[in-house]
Amino acid sequence: MSSSNAIAHLHSNIQKLIDILIIAGVFYVAYVLREITFSINEFYLIIFTLVSYSLVASFKNLYDIGALGYFLVGTKSLIIVWLSVCFLIILALFASKQAESFSRLIIISWMIIAPILLVISRQLLTQLRMNSRGNKVNIAVVGNNETCDNFLKHIQTLQWSWLNLYGVYDFSPNPLAVKTQFQSINKLIAAVKAGHINDVYIALPLLGESKIEQLLIDLADTTVSAYIIPDLFVSNIMKSNWTNFAGLSVVSVYSAPFQGLSGLLKRLLDIVLSMLILVIIWPLMLVIALAIKLTSKGPALFIQRRYGLDGNVISVWKFRTMSVCEDGPHLAQAQKNDVRITPLGKYLRKTSLDELPQFFNVLQGSLSVVGPRPHANAHNEEYRKRIKGYMLRHKVKPGITGLAQVNGWRGETDTLFKMEKRVEYDLEYIQNWSVGLDLKIVFLTILHGFYDKNAY
Repeated sequence: MSSSNAIAHLHSNIQKLIDILIIAGVFYVAYVLREITFSINEFYLIIFTLVSYSLVASFKNLYDIGALGYFLVGTKSLIIVWLSVCFLIILALFASKQAESFSRLIIISWMIIAPILLVISRQLLTQLRMNSRGNKVNIAVVGNNETCDNFLKHIQTLQWSWLNLYGVYDFSPNPLAVKTQFQSINKLIAAVKAGHINDVYIALPLLGESKIEQLLIDLADTTVSAYIIPDLFVSNIMKSNWTNFAGLSVVSVYSAPFQGLSGLLKRLLDIVLSMLILVIIWPLMLVIALAIKLTSKGPALFIQRRYGLDGNVISVWKFRTMSVCEDGPHLAQAQKNDVRITPLGKYLRKTSLDELPQFFNVLQGSLSVVGPRPHANAHNEEYRKRIKGYMLRHKVKPGITGLAQVNGWRGETDTLFKMEKRVEYDLEYIQNWSVGLDLKIVFLTILHGFYDKNAY
């Protein structure tokens, strides 16, 4: 482990311990002040909360160098994690029929006071780090490209008091260049051997692997920690990370985020949310189905084929909103004043009520509550040829709502730009998925309502 990572790991563990003490401490003190006996039920609730908090925090990367090194980023992630945990607590209390066993005043006070103290503790710890004087870690960066520039910008935003950029180096620095901070590799090797540098970060393109190899050979004659920052042309398309294949370390490029425990958690969230929603909306769905049958000829439900997970074809259920049931290879998008749309269908599409049957798709497993919205197969075949990375949105299950929809990119995509923006948000969702993000999108969908003037 590098010197900078070792210190970061220490501070991460300190922050974890502080968070646990605050969450459990506020809950216990609230009971003491109210002079209520702390029973076994309260103990179980605390254990459930701490386990849930740890799981959600790990998915949100709450204790990584970015969240701990930049206060605003860490605070935003913390709030999302805490709201997610509160949702799980409420869900667990009602599911176990134990809600009446706890003081509502204490639970509400705890859910309000604990995150405030968590945020304050992070700010205090950040200030202590910034004011500390010892344990400086000198790092060097090798490279003269966009990857190097992005890395330098990133470390400049981190509030790590012990991190000191000793120098930036290049194989062929141009003395006449505007960026005069670049120094030669020979100076880097000399500084490393002199013990002035703790960690070296190499940001060179893959095409220059021979240079990387020679540099690593030179650094192998020292005790410095060396790291390679991947310069992959796909880095802006999907989230890349290191994984293990039969004992061999490889970089995953086009991999989905829902694997292992994260996939199980995503599926569990889908089942719980869809069941809760269906229990609430089934009377409304019955009324809509009857209204469709009474106002136009044809079935109440319309089944259309869509591309699902891994590009496999799935059947998506919707309330019928048109006088026709089209599902061909050349499907025209719904437009303003479209003659195919029935009067009732126009209202259903504007309010997204036509999509309510898709919660059965979620229970079935072909859809998710949150994910990229599924397009007609004909549109997929069109846009996969025109938009870079379009099919990567099918690395996850399609969703009833998504990041693109809550950001205003819903309805007719009559221009290529509109579809590009929708795909951009879809890929951003895949890159940054977390339980907190899913709950945030669901909350924003409810908050903003289902009505959309751009839906035809």
